[in-house]
Amino acid sequence: MKNGLIEEIIISNVQGRSPIKGQDLQNLKKFVVKYGDEIVTKWVDYFVYQRKVGFEKITTKLK
Repeated sequence: MKNGLIEEIIISNVQGRSPIKGQDLQNLKKFVVKYGDEIVTKWVDYFVYQRKVGFEKITTKLK
């Protein structure tokens, strides 16, 4: 992250867990690209500023 913006998204395997592959990996990448800034903002609000963060249900498919 630089100047409050996501510069790069790195997805790595977690030891002892099966890696995400194929279409699931592509869908995850699309999701993070589209919602990454919102995810980071809510994370900071919750963990840094101890603010309540509202639940948001995403029901639309990514294209």
